Amino acid sequence: MNIPAYKVASFEITDVPLIEYIASKSKPIIMSTGIATLADIEEAVNACKRMNNEQIALLKCASAYP
Repeated sequence: MNIPAYKVASFEITDVPLIEYIASKSKPIIMSTGIATLADIEEAVNACKRMNNEQIALLKCASAYP
């Protein structure tokens, strides 16, 4: 499959092995940050950079459900 980009849900942002695997594909990565702390976000971004992928878009999300 020719996937143009990957999307990481906010609950997956702490799954560093998953993020590193996705980043290794050298495609853009869109990450939701709804339930993440600043430290979680930094670690996810650093994981991408470790894999030489800086094609990162962060979505500021508010995870407030009734």
